[in-house]
Amino acid sequence: LFRSYLEGKNLTIDNLLDGKGKITIMDINPRVCPVGRTPEYIIAKSARISYSTDGPCSKSAADDNALCRYLIKNNHLSPLEMCDVTFHVKAPIFIARQWMRHRCSSFNEQSMRYTRIEDFEDCYNPLQYEEGIRSGSAVNKQGSCALEEGEEKNQIKSLLEKALEYQKEIYGLYNQLCDAGLAKEIARGILPVSQYTHFVYKANLRSLLNFIKLRADHHAQKEIQVYAVAIKELLTPIFPSIMAYLDEDMNSVNLTPVEIEIMQGKKDISVIKSKREANEVKEKLKKLVSSE
Repeated sequence: LFRSYLEGKNLTIDNLLDGKGKITIMDINPRVCPVGRTPEYIIAKSARISYSTDGPCSKSAADDNALCRYLIKNNHLSPLEMCDVTFHVKAPIFIARQWMRHRCSSFNEQSMRYTRIEDFEDCYNPLQYEEGIRSGSAVNKQGSCALEEGEEKNQIKSLLEKALEYQKEIYGLYNQLCDAGLAKEIARGILPVSQYTHFVYKANLRSLLNFIKLRADHHAQKEIQVYAVAIKELLTPIFPSIMAYLDEDMNSVNLTPVEIEIMQGKKDISVIKSKREANEVKEKLKKLVSSE
């Protein structure tokens, strides 16, 4: 017997970032699965089809789980493409642009050619996000780090408050331009990238795991980390074994031949000339030592 697996599941996480962000599962494939199983059964079935024509539940759930772990551990990920999930996402435009770099996915975004933006408050406010105020990293041009309380942070807060007032004026001008008859597709050009947008995002499970590994990582921008962690939370009860094995994979340490020699004491870390790469090796060493 088959049944819908989404019954009784939490499909939405809201109040993200400054309280306005949101992500909702709209649909999942397979939509139904055998009673007592998770949608992961189709992953195991897909992997076994290479050498078997048995029915969908010819193996036990424990066997399926073991196979799923083997697939992830050995990077045999094509069976994961048999599952896909569709989300409705509400996020700031500057985060949506990062998100859409993941091209093995499907997107359809709210169009401000057709939709008039009425609400100034629907704009990301870093002052309302706990980690919204950060300084640039001294070792990573793409990164940021926590900013301690003090004069510098107070000055940034003051400037952000001023910027938010300017944004409010821009929204007023935007509405005046629309009221004056300017096409929305032109008027939207003056709006900031902090404006929240809505988009539908569909990806197979293989692509979703890649998204989570990259964007939930501490090197990713904090704001998109929030969404990656939310996706992981939503997917965990639906693909419990896969997400558990993803945790294993994300917490593992991969070493290059040079890094292995450094760990063995055969070479000094000074052989790595890039400051950024040297810091990454130090992070790996710290992780290995703390796990002992």
